[in-house]
Amino acid sequence: LRRAFPIQPFVIHNLARDGESADEFQEPERFDKALADISHMDIAFVRYGINDRKRHGISGCIRYLDALCDTIQKRFADVTIFLETGMWVDYPRHYLWDRNASLGPLYEAISRYAREAGRPVVDTYNRMKAETERGNWDLRVRGLPVPEHTIVDDSFDAFFGGDPAFFTNIHPNSRCLGLIAEWEIEQIRLHFGTKLPVAG
Repeated sequence: LRRAFPIQPFVIHNLARDGESADEFQEPERFDKALADISHMDIAFVRYGINDRKRHGISGCIRYLDALCDTIQKRFADVTIFLETGMWVDYPRHYLWDRNASLGPLYEAISRYAREAGRPVVDTYNRMKAETERGNWDLRVRGLPVPEHTIVDDSFDAFFGGDPAFFTNIHPNSRCLGLIAEWEIEQIRLHFGTKLPVAG
């Protein structure tokens, strides 16, 4: 953000919680506590999906996502909400099963909802797919069978790199996080141009 908009100040709040779905974030105690110290919000990036689909199916995911956007907009009237899709996996080379078969329809539905609602979209899912097809496949952390053994780089690829199970972790690595930040900036520029809104 500082490189893209060098003369503007930023205050960034990360309100995410591992494993949480959009409906859980909207529970009054959670929502009010998360936003208690935030008096103004200009931009919100909202990314949910995997846990929501498991709990509520695609239609339920969209329903709770719409309700969350509405709740945020009511609290911060001037906020611009950017919706995001989630992770694409490099199956079968670097994932044990075709997770895209369930994630693809979900993220298509989220993108369609965003367009219909007039909200900008950061389409991480399709951008990751395009990156991988160009040869930049190394976008997720590695993992061994237990969470404590998450590996964030290619240090052990020489030992385990031939086994798709080693790559069957859905979370982005630092390379992917850097790309997502670039894609977010790209959408911010498309929406706002060269100057962001500034809180009064």
